[in-house]
This record gives sequence, C-alpha cells and structure tokens, in this order.
Amino acid sequence: MYAVDIGASPGGWSDYLATVHGCPVLAIDPGVVSCRSPLVRHVPKLLQESFGDVRAFAAEAAEAGRGGLGLLVCDMNVRPLEAASLIRTLCEAAPLAPDAALILTCKETQAGRSKALVAEAVAELSDWWTDFRSLHLLSNGKERTLIAHVLQASPERRAELRAERAAAAAEAKRAWEQKVLTTPSPAERNKEKMERKAKSKATKNQAAAGDAAAPSSSPQADAVAAAAAEPAVA
Repeated sequence: MYAVDIGASPGGWSDYLATVHGCPVLAIDPGVVSCRSPLVRHVPKLLQESFGDVRAFAAEAAEAGRGGLGLLVCDMNVRPLEAASLIRTLCEAAPLAPDAALILTCKETQAGRSKALVAEAVAELSDWWTDFRSLHLLSNGKERTLIAHVLQASPERRAELRAERAAAAAEAKRAWEQKVLTTPSPAERNKEKMERKAKSKATKNQAAAGDAAAPSSSPQADAVAAAAAEPAVA
C-alpha cells in the first residue's frame, strides 16, 4: 500500500506506516519530518506545491501493481473544509487504488461547531469518498478523525454528485440569507420591545383617566335611579 501523509511533521504517521505496515510513504510538509525508515520520502513543500510529486508517486504505485495511492492521511493544521478541498484536488491529480482509504484529522477551530465543520468536510469529499465515519480518538482532544473509503464511480457520476452538492450548498445559502433578512437585528428587537412597553403604558394611563372621569356611584344613588326607571309591563 502506497501512502501519502499530508501535514506529516513531525513524522508520527509516516514512521508508523513505514515501520509497522511496511508502506512506502510520501510525507508532505514544509516542516521537519523525523523518520529513519528508507520507505519514507519527505517532500518539504505545501500540498499545493506537491501535486507533481504526488503524481509521480502514484505512478510508482501503479507500476508496482497497486493501482494507485492506497491511503491518504491528512493532519494539516487548517480548517476541515480547506483540508477537504485540497484532498479533492489531490484525488483529481493522481489515481487512487480501488480499495483506497482516507484518514482526515478535523481540526475544530471554532467552539461548538465541531459537527458542522465535519459535515462541511464530508460534503466537500462526497464525490470521491464514501462510508464516512467520524470518531473521537483518545489522542484527538478537541479534534475528530474522519475515516472514509474511495467511491467507485465514473467521471460522469462524480460530475453529477458535484452538481448535487453545489445545488444543496446554494439552497442552504439561500435559506440562511432568508433567515438573516427576516430575523430582526438586536437593535430592531430592542426598538420593538420599547414600543410595546410604551403602548402598554399609554393604554393603562388611558384606562386610569377614564375611571377618574366617570361619575361616582353609591348604593343610594343606584336605588334612586332604579326607582325612577319606568316600571316593567307585566
């Protein structure tokens, strides 16, 4: 299995894959990668600058009868959606083995949004990967590990999936914009609250003024008024 370790520094994943599983590893990271195994090939560049190296590595895997890259491991210190977008570009640049797998560490940079961030990454990768699992490992802390397997699909089907994803994203954006437009701002809510209070106060004052202007009544006056009324016809 030929593996690509994206964001490889300091080298934990690369060393593990090479020494434990005997995998040839392309370790991509501008930082230091400390691995003694000759199976690890360090590319001291960003992933965006390394697609040529990835294509050459995938060609070696194909020549070795592996069909392409067998494992993508990503631990880049970027938001999950950005990592997913770069992984998609890699998938388009180099062939994957029929049984390829993906292990993506989702960095949760915004408190309370972990599920949403992972969902964004899944949506971005859904035309290349399937069988997603989101795990919280002991070493994750505030991170989550996303595991998936390559989706066997034709270019036409991938294009359909991309179109479906774009349509879903556009609909979600429209719904969000509509919610923003129809939801009053804090200032508007405060103004409405003050107006309701003023209206309620005015109503109470008006009722109090009406009570003060009404003629006073007593049992004696009521009795005189009743006596002066026309008698009912029997």
